[in-house]
Amino acid sequence: MREAEKSSQRAVRVTEQLDATQASNSAMETELDKLKARLVAKETELQFISDETDNVYLLLKNQKETDAEAEAELKQQREVIEKLKADLMDKETQLQIVSDKNETLKSEMGTELRELQVQSNQLREAAEKANAMLSAGNNNNQRNSSYSEDIDDEVQRKQGISLRRLVFGGRSRRNGWRLTE
Repeated sequence: MREAEKSSQRAVRVTEQLDATQASNSAMETELDKLKARLVAKETELQFISDETDNVYLLLKNQKETDAEAEAELKQQREVIEKLKADLMDKETQLQIVSDKNETLKSEMGTELRELQVQSNQLREAAEKANAMLSAGNNNNQRNSSYSEDIDDEVQRKQGISLRRLVFGGRSRRNGWRLTE
């Protein structure tokens, strides 16, 4: 019986071991289920992170494209601004040239105007003197009608020359030559 007892003890031990193994397997299966659940959660989290990474990558790619487009637009705008600055400088230079010419012309016109005023005053004075001479000559002719015609012609010729000298300052209007007697 010893053998039967030994067998029975062995069977009990094997049963206990089997129960312990089954309990251990059950605990391991529970642990395995927990690990599987954590693995699924981690895979879900990994997928979410991967999707987010892809989204961030796409956003960065789009941002780089947008930045490149903005940079190109900025470069183009800077070129336009540079051209406008150059045009503005040209226009300012032209304005300065025109202003300088305008000032020069104003000065020249002022000088010419003063010269014309002087000439006008001289002509007016000469006309007044000529009028006075003619009036005096007419008065003399009326008083001294006894003189001969030769003397009258000589007086008129001298008065004409004197009148021309007064009016034209001793110069012919056309050629600028001096009147001589």
